[in-house]
Amino acid sequence: MLPLLFAAPSWPYRLSSVPVDCRGLAICLATAWTFLLASSQSIAEAPAVDNSTTDQTSPEKFFVERVAPLLREHCFECHSHESGDSSGNLMLDSLAGMLVGGSRGASIVPSQPDQSLLLRAVLYDDNELQMPPSEKLDDEAIATFRTWLADGAAMPEALRGDLSGTGTAGSVDSRTLAVQAHWAYQPPRRWSLTDASAPSNESACNSANAIDAIIESNLASAGLSLSPPADRTTLLRRLSYDLTGLPPTQAETEQFLSDPRDDQAVTSELIDRLIASPSFGERWARFWMDVSRYADNKGYVFQEDREYPGAHQYRTWLI
Repeated sequence: MLPLLFAAPSWPYRLSSVPVDCRGLAICLATAWTFLLASSQSIAEAPAVDNSTTDQTSPEKFFVERVAPLLREHCFECHSHESGDSSGNLMLDSLAGMLVGGSRGASIVPSQPDQSLLLRAVLYDDNELQMPPSEKLDDEAIATFRTWLADGAAMPEALRGDLSGTGTAGSVDSRTLAVQAHWAYQPPRRWSLTDASAPSNESACNSANAIDAIIESNLASAGLSLSPPADRTTLLRRLSYDLTGLPPTQAETEQFLSDPRDDQAVTSELIDRLIASPSFGERWARFWMDVSRYADNKGYVFQEDREYPGAHQYRTWLI
């Protein structure tokens, strides 16, 4: 439609017929006219973009968010091109590698989880096939593999790899998998202290804090023991420096030491107060701001604004 709307220019098209004083303007208008016609034709002829193929289906998203992190954490150390290791001639960093399998055959059978060696290995049902060898995965991880296999073992096209003429797994885009399996792209999970192994020694069972029980249990397994409880002065300084980065004031020290309540009650109240203080946000927001490369301005720049408008609002929100 644009060429029809501007079919005939309203200005003289011969440069010689234009007054000398107006020739610069005429040249600019002619250039703009040519660009407008070319742009309108390109827009009219541009093919429509089909976004349907770029959206990940639900099973593919499930693989990226749930299955890929498990493979990277528990399997790639011994079965990936990235590590250079292929125990049992098995590669698990591409769909092709899984289908080709290793010395025992294909590691997965899409839509048939019970026939897949991968699931049999993580179930520990076979004494000669138990993966990962260090320890059995938890029930949630095993259920994740079962669901993925039952849904057809879907994964994004970029991560599937290709079968070469020799029947071996083709190269895999390990960088893409590493990015998509990164913790920052995983959905939030709420961890429970009950997920940890039960303490095996009496002192851990009598711990006032569940986290202490886990620490004491691990120390006991290594033949170590906790240091004796810190006195109130030491505890106050540790908590103040850890949470706010600042030493306690003289008044805070005197108040904490003279409080007649038991240590647990006084300590819990102190922790709550320090976390609620502005100094806590100022200290710990800095670490995230370093990771996100926060800046109020662009540094030494010319011919443009140095400031990032509104950047301080993000800093204030973090704090």
